[in-house]
Amino acid sequence: KKDMAVLCSGNYMTVLLVEDNDDVRGVIGQILNNNNYNVIEARNVEEALKEYEINSDLIKLVISDIIMPDKDGIELKKIINSKYGDVKFLFITGYSEEVLRTRGVDIGSNEILYKPFNSEKILSAISKIVNL
Repeated sequence: KKDMAVLCSGNYMTVLLVEDNDDVRGVIGQILNNNNYNVIEARNVEEALKEYEINSDLIKLVISDIIMPDKDGIELKKIINSKYGDVKFLFITGYSEEVLRTRGVDIGSNEILYKPFNSEKILSAISKIVNL
């Protein structure tokens, strides 16, 4: 178990967490904080863009919900990548691929973690993306 903790340690890497559900954002933020990630939280795409602009030199990964009230996470990625180059993203969603497609969301080759997930799953997904 101890080795897993070393593997999952964020070493204080900064992550932008974009999730419109306060409870879900709180739980994920806690998991990340407990594993040595610095977490900047945003409730929607607009807040995420403001936070990214301020902290673009620090943020190494954006973890974003896909379906949010204002714009979706895929749009957020397009906006950030057009301004800042290729930024690493991990998408989270409670919707199936089928539902996302019917809503017109093109997930393409993006890394997606389907809710509900546990801390091990998200830490493993982050590790995989960051080490690509």
